[in-house]
Amino acid sequence: MSKKANPAKVGTFVLIGVALFVLTIAVLGSSRLFSRPVPLMLYFRDSVNGLVVGSPVKYKGVSIGQVRSISLASVPGFNSLLIPVVIEIDARAFQTAGSDELPLTNPTRLREAVDKGLRATLEMDNLVTGRLYVSLNVFPKAGEPLYVGRTKYPEIPTQSSGLVEFIKNLAKIDLPNMV
Repeated sequence: MSKKANPAKVGTFVLIGVALFVLTIAVLGSSRLFSRPVPLMLYFRDSVNGLVVGSPVKYKGVSIGQVRSISLASVPGFNSLLIPVVIEIDARAFQTAGSDELPLTNPTRLREAVDKGLRATLEMDNLVTGRLYVSLNVFPKAGEPLYVGRTKYPEIPTQSSGLVEFIKNLAKIDLPNMV
């Protein structure tokens, strides 16, 4: 004959199993479970060929987020299509001294940073694959920020990177006549 199962032991076994499952999910997915993503909007005028959803977003070389979406948009006042790129900044990537308001997560402080020259550019992540990443950096001589305006998220102006300018100049070289 079979013994009758002890409900207390079965219940304890099930609770321990559920707790281990939740703990495993929390540890393996902690980067997304406990992050505070802050969406920001960028509008690029140049090609973003090589930029993909999931590409890193870096501030002075430190990874602080990723690209969430890339699309095309016709914006009044611009004579060509623009490429809206939504990035997500992880607020946990910042350590603050004396303030809970982070420069990229607080709209007022973000505007101040943009006025001081904060811009987004595209940089080469991998030369072999041609993958790009979004680089946020401060350019003190960036000039007046050009906003597209009326976006769902706070906007960071963009500017052409040295990479884009290099590619444009490379395309102008007349190789057959150089020989």
